Formats: sequence, C-alpha cells, structure tokens
Amino acid sequence: LHSIRIEVAMSDRQSRFQRDLSAVVTLCSASDFIEVADSSDEVLVLMFKSAQEVSEYTLNFSADYPDGTVVCSSKDATLLKTTSEPLTTIFTKICNEWCSKHEVSMPDLPWESNLVQSMDVEAYVTQVSVASSEFTEASDGDDGDDYDEYDYDIQDMTEEAALHSLLETEVAAVQKAFGDNAIECRIHAGIDEMDVFFYIDLNNFLDNHTATAWGVKLSEPLVILLHIRSVCKYLDGLEPQVDVFQASPSSKGERRKVGLGSQMKKIMQTFVSQQWKSLSNVTVEKMLSSNAQAVAENQQQKKQVSQDQMIAQMMEMGFSAEDSLDALKSTSNDLEQACMMLTQRICNTAATAVGDTATHSSSVESSVDPIPIVRRQESMGAQIELTDKDEDPQVDKEVPALNKGFLAQCLQYALNRIHSLNEFCVICDEKHVLETGLIKPCVCTRELCVFAFQTLGVMADAAEAIATDADVVDLLIAMANAAAHSSRANLILDPYPSVVDPVNPSQFAMDPKKKDFEHVKTVMAEVVASRDNLLRGRASNLKQDLDEHNKLAFPLMQWIIATCRAHIVLLPEDRQIKSMKTKYQFLLISSPPGKEVGFQQAKAKNGSTFAFHGSNIENWHSIMRKGLINASGTKYQLHGAAYGSGIYLSPSSGVSFGYTSHYGSSRTQSAGKKDNLAGKLNLKCLALCEVVTSKGLKKSGDIWVCPNSDHVCTRFFFVYDENVMSLQQNLDSRTADFQKEISHAVAHISAFKKR
Repeated sequence: LHSIRIEVAMSDRQSRFQRDLSAVVTLCSASDFIEVADSSDEVLVLMFKSAQEVSEYTLNFSADYPDGTVVCSSKDATLLKTTSEPLTTIFTKICNEWCSKHEVSMPDLPWESNLVQSMDVEAYVTQVSVASSEFTEASDGDDGDDYDEYDYDIQDMTEEAALHSLLETEVAAVQKAFGDNAIECRIHAGIDEMDVFFYIDLNNFLDNHTATAWGVKLSEPLVILLHIRSVCKYLDGLEPQVDVFQASPSSKGERRKVGLGSQMKKIMQTFVSQQWKSLSNVTVEKMLSSNAQAVAENQQQKKQVSQDQMIAQMMEMGFSAEDSLDALKSTSNDLEQACMMLTQRICNTAATAVGDTATHSSSVESSVDPIPIVRRQESMGAQIELTDKDEDPQVDKEVPALNKGFLAQCLQYALNRIHSLNEFCVICDEKHVLETGLIKPCVCTRELCVFAFQTLGVMADAAEAIATDADVVDLLIAMANAAAHSSRANLILDPYPSVVDPVNPSQFAMDPKKKDFEHVKTVMAEVVASRDNLLRGRASNLKQDLDEHNKLAFPLMQWIIATCRAHIVLLPEDRQIKSMKTKYQFLLISSPPGKEVGFQQAKAKNGSTFAFHGSNIENWHSIMRKGLINASGTKYQLHGAAYGSGIYLSPSSGVSFGYTSHYGSSRTQSAGKKDNLAGKLNLKCLALCEVVTSKGLKKSGDIWVCPNSDHVCTRFFFVYDENVMSLQQNLDSRTADFQKEISHAVAHISAFKKR
C-alpha cells in the first residue's frame, strides 16, 4: 500500500464525510454481523457480532475530518488511536481483521478493500505508524490554508491527479529495495505537486551519545523530503525542493530541525540539482525497461542452468531425466522436495505392488510442506549499511546507479553519505584538511569556509551552546589558552585559529598562514575575563560584552567551540566516579561511527579493559581536534618511546599523572575565580580510555602501549587543579571497586554495550 495524500478544498470536507459515512452505514445495514449502534456527524458506533462475542468500536470525528478521528475499542476504552485516515479505510481495516479472526466472509465493499493491508484490530487502535499522517506539517501557507488531505492508492491517484506512470514505478522500486516504511508519497492534486518522504532509521548506525553529538533522536527516523513540483511532468518538470528534518507522532506534524539536517540538506540539494539536469522521463523509462529485460533474461538463464544442474544431480541418485524434470516443475525447482516426491512415488508404487495401498494412500501433494510465509519486520525506515572498512570516505560521494530510478538513487545516495558526514566540511562538503576522523561534523579550515562560517552565520547556533554548556566551554577555552601560552605553541596550538576581521571581512584577523601567538594571547585574555557572563547571561549579552573589549573575542570563542570535534558533556553528580576526587568529570566520546563499529568488533573478539592516559591541558586543544594518536616518532612525541611505538596508557592513575606536567616555559597562573577553569594554565588532565585487550597490546608492568590507535577509545575525562593534586590518590583501574564505579557510570551509556 502506497500512502498517498491528496488535498481537496475545505468546502469538500463535509461532503466527503457524508459520502464516506453513508457508504459505511449502507454496507452495515446489509450485513448479518455488523450493526450501527449510533451515528451522527460527530460519532459512529459499530457493533461486530459473533456467536462467541460482541465487539464495539467507537469513532469520534472532528470538524477537520478526516484529520483528528479518534478510534477506540470496547475491549479497552483507554486505548485510543488518533488518525487522519478516511472512514472507509478505518472500517476496512477493522472489518478485515475481525472477519479473519472469526472466520467470517468479508463483505463486498464498494471501495478498494484489496488495497488495505490487514492488521491486528487492537494494534490498529494503539499503533502509531512512522509514516502516518501525523508526521505531516501544514503546507507552506499560513494556518488559514483552505486545503485538507486524504489517503489514496497510487492507482486512484493516477486517475484523479494525472500522476506520471514513472513515479508509480519508482515508488514501487524503492519499496521493493528498501522496505515499505522507507518511503511515503503525498500528492497535492489541486496544484499538480507531490511530496516524497524518505524515512531513514538511525538505530543500527548511531549509539545514544553519538546521536546526541550529532543532534538527532534515535526514537525518530531522519526524514528527507523531495517536493516534486509537477506529478504530470515529473523529471521533465521543475527541479524538486529538498528538506531534511525529524518528526514524531507526538509532534502534531511539526518538523524538528536537527544537528545534521543542514549538512544533509545541502548535500541532497546539490545532488538532486546535479542529477536533475541530465534526466528526463524518456531516458529513465528506457533505462528501467532495458534493466528489467536484462534482469529477466539473466534470471531465466540462471534458472535454466540451475535446473540442468539439479537434473544431473537427481540422475546421479538414480532418477530418470524425464521424472526429474517433471518433479522439479511440480515443486518450483525445489531440489529437496522434488527428490522427496519421486521417493514417495517409488514407495507408493512398491506398496501397490504388494497390495499394501492403505498404508501409502497419501497423495504426492500432501507430502509436500507448504512454503512458509516470510513477513518483513517493521522498522522506522531504510537501514544504513555500516561496515568496518578502510575505504576512503570519498567513495561515499560516488553517484549510485540509476537502475532502480531517480527516487531510489536519491535514497541510496543519502544512505551512503550519512555515516561519514563527520569526514566532510559542513560548508564545502570536501574532506577535512586535517583528516582527524573525530565524531562531530564541523567547518574545515579552508579560507572560504571560514568566511562563510563567521560572516554569513553558518553554524551560528553555537551561541546557544555557550549559554547551555558553560563548563564545557570553560574547558575548551582553557585548552586553547594553555596551548597559546606554551613555549610549544607553534606545535600544539594546532589548528591555529582562523578568525575573519569583522571590520574588513575580506581578510583574516587571525590567519594560520601568518601566526601571531602574542595576538592570540591578547584576545584570549578578553575571552577569559568575560567568562562569568557564560553563566549569568544570554549568549547575546556575552557577545555584546566581548565586542566592547575586543571585536575578535567572540569570533575566537565561536571558533574554539565549533572546531571541537569530540562529544564532551559534564557528568551529572550521581554518575561521577567518586574515587577520582574531582567535580570536573566529563563524558568524552570522540570515535566516529566507523571507528566505533570496528572497535566493538575487536572488543567482541578480544575483550577490553580500562586504562588511563595523562597529558597536560596545553596538549588537549590539539587532541580534541585530531584525536588520540600514536605520537611515537613524530614531532608531537615528548617522552621518548622506551616501551615501543604506540599510545601510552596505564592502569595506574599515579603513573598517568606523571605525564600531565606541562613542558613549556614556566607559566604564571592566570588570575580568576577559584572555580573558573577557563583562566587556569596548569590544569592536569586524565582520560579514562577503553582499550581492546588484543595480542598487540604490550604490557610492561604499569606501562601499557597500544600500537593500534583504533583499539583505544576515550570514554571519560578528568580535570584537576595543580594546587589540589595532593587530594588525588593512586587508583588502579583493574580493581573490583574501581570496575564497579565504572559500571555505575556507564550503566546508561550505549557506547560501551556490545553490538
């Protein structure tokens, strides 16, 4: 069943309702088991009677029929279903299932009953379909729009709205390839336009915290909308419009913009625009026809080859070629059933010869089991195929084949692109220059993208994060500030800030090609000094305060926030690891979906454990943007590689704390309030990592070295003031007590669960 919605004038609401009501009441009057207990413009009560029971269904209608119809059952009046389906559709679904359960013949319906899928009656009352009309947003007009919508089958729509036949073919192709729940179509008959909704299930691709980092809800499908601007002309008409959003049944049709929505919308707009220019109805129809013919010929060839092979096998068993061919035809080329049939026939013949026919009187047909019905499991939409592979993400940008039509091509391209969004700039859609492979999509360092970000307001919603996540912002500022003040700034303030001059937007005020660390420190001082506004005022007040002191302060802070590609959140007090003795405890997830899948697979094979990784605050500005890397033998190496090349870890917090001292010149602690992280330069930082316990993990006492960076994932992050380090005791991540604390902290964190 293709769910299609046709808009009709508001004046037709009442006439449509009366027509539908009259049709249902007339049918019930002629039925032996259905009665109308009550009927009016507001309510319809139907009674279904059998020898065993009487079931009553109440339908309450709104003035906006068919929208807002409420259905309930006498079996449980508390179970309600609100729907926008016409009365005839509601009646057919209930009647079809009731008749099936009670072995009663379905009455002849004056409408297309065969187009309505059977469903459990009680489930119908309670079920909320992902592709239901409750996802529908009002049309782009205002609230006074004089249109309503009805559900029709594609064949009905073809007659009433002159739908191009290619559209019908392509919708069916999408459903066959991706499942019924992957697509929904709603046509606006009066204006010759149609909305095509693609539903993408994110559950098999993202865990809860990655979803949070990407700004999406796993309980809702991602919706990609193509607004076809002529159902008659289709590919020969105007280019479709694109939108991306999420919605839920409880949202009353509201389209909720999501974190990755803007990036996906831009990607799909570009793709649709490029493909549309080279397509026409004739070329695609010819391609589909040619492809269908080739597939049919290929299947016939395979069928013939397969049948010849099966006949040869059966002849080796002693059956004749003629009998083998007849048996295969009777069992639809099922080799096992064909052999059973011939064996049974031989047994029956032998039994007849000795007069023992009664024992073997069963017919050949009764010995063949019926083919089981395979039902597709319901899902929230098309599934994203994500595997652990080392392919270049650029492969995901390749244009899919057009062999199933334009709609299937669009959906396949969207599925290909989603899982590697973090690898591409949200503005230019090119791979990041740094190729850090961290979790959060962001703007790249190319000049044009920086201009767009800072002067055109791309990703401007970062201002909201300033007011909401003050502790995280403090931490990010502290990392950048410490890196800028380090004698190793040229190495570890990487990436260097890219800030457009607000006075002259055609130039950079801070340019990675012309590094000026003293300038960065001057502007950072203004950012640190205004930190208190993060907690007490709105982001707009903060911007005003910063602009009064230095016009570059707010753009610099905006850059610091936007370029952090890890997902970092302050842990609530009841989820903190108490023995770590710091209130600054953060969840730190930096692995992109592809790496996380690979990690989980390696974990399932080899197991995992937790270990610490220590580094001074000045190093984390780069780590948050490049990830935890194997620095051995590179310019980032500080401590040598006495135990081999790899990421250094330890089950002992004391050992890891030894790596947290800064190695730049002597620095004076910045002035600021006691609880202000932003202005402190001598903070010590520990990451608690999950590491795969494979054979490659080298253990030398309490010093561990993991040569494979994909086998190390950060999970928690702890920050300490150098002045209170005496409070920290040496902890061992392998002890039962500490493992218990970790288990408590990760109880609701899906990233740790085996997949």
